[in-house]
Amino acid sequence: MYTRWLQLAALCPIMRPHSDQVVAPEPYTYPEPYKSIVRHYAHLRMELLPYLYTLAAENTLTGAPLTRAMDYYDNKSDVMQSLSVGIAAGANSDSGGDWGGASGTRNNWESIPDHQSPATKAVAEATKALIENDWDTHRKALAAQDAVPPGDQYLLGPNLLVAPVNQPGQRRRNVQLPATPGGWIDFETGQTLPDGQTVGLPAPLSRLPLLVRAGAFVPMTAYRPSTAQFRPDTLVVRYFPDWQVPAPVFTSYEDDGHSAQALARREFATLRLTGRLTANQAIITATVAGTYPGAPVRRLVRLRVARVAAAPSAVLLGGQPLTASAWQLDGSRHEISLEFPLEKQAVVTLVGLRLLTAPAAQTDPETLTLTAPDNRTFTGSVGLHYERYVPADSPAPLRIRNARGQLVRELPTETSAGTHALSWDGRDAAGRPAASGLYEVELAGQHQRLVRLPNYY
Repeated sequence: MYTRWLQLAALCPIMRPHSDQVVAPEPYTYPEPYKSIVRHYAHLRMELLPYLYTLAAENTLTGAPLTRAMDYYDNKSDVMQSLSVGIAAGANSDSGGDWGGASGTRNNWESIPDHQSPATKAVAEATKALIENDWDTHRKALAAQDAVPPGDQYLLGPNLLVAPVNQPGQRRRNVQLPATPGGWIDFETGQTLPDGQTVGLPAPLSRLPLLVRAGAFVPMTAYRPSTAQFRPDTLVVRYFPDWQVPAPVFTSYEDDGHSAQALARREFATLRLTGRLTANQAIITATVAGTYPGAPVRRLVRLRVARVAAAPSAVLLGGQPLTASAWQLDGSRHEISLEFPLEKQAVVTLVGLRLLTAPAAQTDPETLTLTAPDNRTFTGSVGLHYERYVPADSPAPLRIRNARGQLVRELPTETSAGTHALSWDGRDAAGRPAASGLYEVELAGQHQRLVRLPNYY
């Protein structure tokens, strides 16, 4: 679970492991493969710095959180434009009203946007009422917040969907995909997933489901071990084109990384990324606006275009064809990459582009999840839990095996949907006390481990 929590933390606003005096928080104190898995996600977080920093700027300008409820955009007609509009509004404001004048802050509780989700609205209304000492409204808002169905998956900004894995031993999980043109794309594999439904996705220990909205741009950078070493003159732009999103837009924000008043002083730059897809080509435009002390005059951009079925017939930079050696096609990842210099504007054209848009196979949702027991170590009895998402035609037995794989006990399960609990009294099928040692609980191919301790009393 340490590995799973760090995977989640890497895709949250703050990543900071804590511990008590017994368990060390540092990843390097753990053996393989846990250390390498955590390292991968720590690197991914640093590579996402331009995207995360842009979300932080949007939070300052509009109050939008970095992590967002799944229905956050339900009432917004154009998700792909929302972030760019927010950044552009701040960049073009002459009065400083978007960031509150000299203080550099904005009172985000003056109004609650209509597009916010029920969960986000409930939190915002409760906080606003608390600030205004309106206790009656505060209590009602808290009640509304409690009535919102819980969920552990969330949006990281407008373009990424994170589905944490919270159960020990879980290697597959259900993900509810919001409706969006073109569907969702696996960030690691590039596979397309259908929108507007629940799918079952593999979740081996080495990765948690991380999805990107079809048509999206995700600004990134090369890995560096510290934000102090971030170089704005070297950027990576990942683009996930889709024919159903013919004109995507994303505006990335950057400043010197130190000045708290950068927005108020208008000392920042934006990188506007746009795409234009026609029947057989994609035109990607990168435009820089604004500046700040220490801003690079010239940037090197590495563009990575995903979901490419075959090599394009031509790749143009500024209308001029590039030689075949100036760009690369990774056939295993179905990705084209090329580097180009950027001062004010650069235009890349992929002629004869063909995309892989067929949905991935074997995405049927899981019917249940075997969740963690009350205690992993026990002497007498132990509580076992599972959640069934849809009713079952017939009950599947919960099996308990010893360290040799021998069946010790079978317990009946419920067929109705919902959260269920049962208890194992620590005895075998004949009613004899089971020996101390390691046991494995199995239900529908899912496993949890238990340790029965000797009873000295």
